[in-house]
Amino acid sequence: MRDLSARQLVELKSERVNGLAAIATRLFAADDRSHLAGISYLSPCGELTRSVANSIQDVGTAYYFPNPKNRYDAVDQMFTA
Repeated sequence: MRDLSARQLVELKSERVNGLAAIATRLFAADDRSHLAGISYLSPCGELTRSVANSIQDVGTAYYFPNPKNRYDAVDQMFTA
């Protein structure tokens, strides 16, 4: 979400009904999508870092929707504060 600031993403999350939730809900509605653990929307901070393994990382604010049809909780545990 390159055009969405962290503040705007947090504001969207506070709205009960929003377009990002609608996209996630529609995606999860299909019966053949139970393999998806969830959807994360990420607002970039603009500071890219390169790790020793030569991967690039951008840290930002995330808005996560778990898939209710996916029974594995490993991804949910990553987003639990």
